[in-house]
Amino acid sequence: QARIGGEMKNWLTIGQFSKETGLTPRALRIYEELGLLRSHVRGENGYRYFLKDQISRGKKIRELKELGFSLEEIARFLEADANFDRETLVRLVRAQIERVEEETERLNTRRRELEEILASLRDGHKTLTEKQRRLLMESLLNESIRELKARPLKEPKNIESRLKEEVNCLSRNGQQLELLKALEKVLQLTRERNILTGPGRASAPASLLLFAKGYSKVDPTAWGLMTELFFLSHSPYVWLDVEYSKAQEFKEAGAFSELPQGLEIFKCPFLDILKEIETKVGPIDFDVFSDQSDAVLQPFKKGDVSYVFMLDYPKDSALYSPLAPEYARSKWFDTEKFSEILRSAEIDSFSDIVAIATLYSPEEERLQRLEEYLAAKERPYVHECLSPQARAHLAATRGFFIYREDFLRVVQSYTGWPLEVTNELYRFLNGAPNSFNRLSEYEEKVPADVRGLLVKEAKFVFLKSHMVAMSWFIKRSAVLKSLHPQLYIDAIHAWEDRNGYCWSDLGYVHAGNGKRYLSVFD
Repeated sequence: QARIGGEMKNWLTIGQFSKETGLTPRALRIYEELGLLRSHVRGENGYRYFLKDQISRGKKIRELKELGFSLEEIARFLEADANFDRETLVRLVRAQIERVEEETERLNTRRRELEEILASLRDGHKTLTEKQRRLLMESLLNESIRELKARPLKEPKNIESRLKEEVNCLSRNGQQLELLKALEKVLQLTRERNILTGPGRASAPASLLLFAKGYSKVDPTAWGLMTELFFLSHSPYVWLDVEYSKAQEFKEAGAFSELPQGLEIFKCPFLDILKEIETKVGPIDFDVFSDQSDAVLQPFKKGDVSYVFMLDYPKDSALYSPLAPEYARSKWFDTEKFSEILRSAEIDSFSDIVAIATLYSPEEERLQRLEEYLAAKERPYVHECLSPQARAHLAATRGFFIYREDFLRVVQSYTGWPLEVTNELYRFLNGAPNSFNRLSEYEEKVPADVRGLLVKEAKFVFLKSHMVAMSWFIKRSAVLKSLHPQLYIDAIHAWEDRNGYCWSDLGYVHAGNGKRYLSVFD
């Protein structure tokens, strides 16, 4: 016991090790999965612990990453260094020097071309030539690739081709370019004034480009999102949340006389509460807590979702305001029944929580589907009419259609269509637009019973990228409830007493009449 106690003095939590090495907790988890830097031991609580002796290896990995080496090259470099293999080390370094020289030459050429564009714009020639527009897009692409390579991604495969597809979509749409410029202004303002922002809602979390530029806080590869869906959507839009108490300051900054189409900025009570707690306990690195940690899952395992974002709807919530959809106002959420469902569900996955939050609704049909989803843990639901390939796309949701992204993948498994066409079919099945010019091809390629199923399920599926953004709020509220329960609850009640709104309210635009709730500019 004494030996174990003495050994533990050399153990570092993932947060402590992150601080010592400069590697983020998220990066450390990915490096462990790749075998690049393994934690020394896992505690009974599932937390990773590293040894102080591993700090030098962690720093070396960070230094090599900053020098531009790929993770595969870093692994080879460290192995060669351990084996005193000087020849391999020299070969790796020389290859990187050659890449740096090529990149330097390319960047010098690009700089000269961009300076020409800048001179043209300063001279009052606001309309770019086709070549200048192409150069701007190429510059955006290369800059985004470099930024993503410097950030640990869950699934880094095909990043360049996926980014290229997004930039190609962007280059064809002037409205989307204006949206991107506006986002840059917004985030510059929030950084200058230390205004906390949310992750960016709606389809924004799907975009690798927005993630690379810092406009989104969600790694789309970690959730299997369709990264092109944002720029391919009929009307791409971003709903950005800022601290409720800073809304007036944000508005008075005068950065916008009018927001571009697709961008909505809302004042968010929860961000006020989060910041207030951090002023009392210090900054909280929520990435230290893996999605499967007790701090995240504990409220759900206990069936107690009070004060958990998106799963606790007090009666004064905006969900029941006159602006909310009629179905939401017609029936209160039965939280007691829902808690009972959760306790019997044996929750052990954060992805389950996100699925539950998606299905959680006062509509009887959706509540029934939620119960069926939870009951299918041991034996997934099977749509007999679907092909094995199509069923595989529903494996992560126990055989159910929950997310639009999976719905689109099922259609693609039959048609082979690109995402843009598949998404148009989805919109057609939901009544907008009124026609679809490849309908006969669809009927030819997709069996009738599958088409019938798709018509039924199209109205149920929800945009996964939006729910992933919601997971950002859900995780933080769950961690605060687990670690600082009384402080968290007191902060909620104090905020509500001061401001007269519900702590869990989120701004939105009513789909029917276009009215906005909690908009910064209203």
